[in-house]
Amino acid sequence: MTTIATDGRTMAGDGLCLDGGDAITSLDIVKVRRLKNGGIVGVAGSAFDIDAFVDWLDGPQSEPPKDMWEKTEALALMPDGRCYFYNDKGKRFETSLPAVTGSGSDLAMGAMAAGKSPAEAVEIACANHASSGGTITALSLENITAMRAA
Repeated sequence: MTTIATDGRTMAGDGLCLDGGDAITSLDIVKVRRLKNGGIVGVAGSAFDIDAFVDWLDGPQSEPPKDMWEKTEALALMPDGRCYFYNDKGKRFETSLPAVTGSGSDLAMGAMAAGKSPAEAVEIACANHASSGGTITALSLENITAMRAA
């Protein structure tokens, strides 16, 4: 369970990892990563190997492994500002901005609609959604920052 948010310049995500139930296994999972092309990807899902997904995006873009997608969604922000949503079937769609995914996405979208940055929107989701929390990682197309959720 996760909250990922982007405004087309910055992407932010929480760091909470659950064991499939309610037990917290980590507060410091980095779900927002930099791509080799300078883009950014944020992944939400259960039992997902984010490293394999990033490697796949950084590679020649062959068909992704079918088992990669079960209960997983992702946002990929490209250096030119285009944003893609990957659904739980591995299908890619260009999406409008701002964009969100994960179980806290409604809270994050509301916060961004009210003028908050992606990091602030994820922080609000973490404060109000039991399945989002931990360290917030925010990456911009220009630089990298990290902050601790309240």
